[in-house]
Amino acid sequence: MGRPDNGSLSRSEWHSSSRLADLLEVSLDELVGRTEPHEPDLKIRNPKLHQLYREIDRLSDEDQKALVILLDSLVKRSQMGKVLAG
Repeated sequence: MGRPDNGSLSRSEWHSSSRLADLLEVSLDELVGRTEPHEPDLKIRNPKLHQLYREIDRLSDEDQKALVILLDSLVKRSQMGKVLAG
């Protein structure tokens, strides 16, 4: 993309790059590697769980579905324990 002599992008290249960034839900700077990708404002106190959270999107759809089922069951079990204890 762009002209080798000055590194600028043509109008159509800017438009394509902008559309790609929108599709990927990143900024143009993130798309070209000028800035680190923005992470959602999610606070996970457990460092190991936080690292695993960052890897979830790389899992297959099937593994993500299994993870949803597992997490849902753990959250429900915890909620049930609080209700029974209270």
